[in-house]
Amino acid sequence: MATPFPITCDVCGELIHQPEHGMLAWFSQLGTLKVHDIRIVHHAIHSPQGQGRCCFHTVERAGFVPGDLHLSGVVGPDGIMDLLEMMNTRHADPERVSELLKRLFVPGYEQARHHISAAIQEGELEPNRAHGYYSSEQIKAVLKFAAANQGQD
Repeated sequence: MATPFPITCDVCGELIHQPEHGMLAWFSQLGTLKVHDIRIVHHAIHSPQGQGRCCFHTVERAGFVPGDLHLSGVVGPDGIMDLLEMMNTRHADPERVSELLKRLFVPGYEQARHHISAAIQEGELEPNRAHGYYSSEQIKAVLKFAAANQGQD
C-alpha cells in the first residue's frame, strides 16, 4: 500500500517525512471515551520545534485523557479499521475521520489538498463531485497544476 509521506503535521504545519516520525493523537472524554480533536502530529522526539513542543499531548485538558497511535501502524492494514472504529463506536467527528482517511490512504490527496481551491479558481479542476471527494484523475490534475505553478505564489 502506498503511503502519503511526507504528510503535514496538523499542529505546526511542518512535514512529517516518515511514518515513524508521526502520531495520530486525540483526547478521549473521561466516562464516555468519546474521541475529540483527532490529529496527525509529529512524534515528540521528531518535532521540528524542539523536543515535545509539537506533540498534541503537551496541553492537558480537564476531563480528558490523551490517546495516540504511531502513524507507522495507522498506515498499515489496520489503520482504516482503527479510524472507522473511532468514528462508529467512539463518536469521532465523521468529517474529520473522512479527511484523515483521504489524507492517509488516497494516493496524492495529501499533496493535492492545499491546491484544490486554486485549481478550481483557475479552471483546472471542475468540481463535478461533492466537495472534498475527488477522483484519482482529478487529484492528478491538481498535482500537475500545483507543479506548473510552483514558485508563483
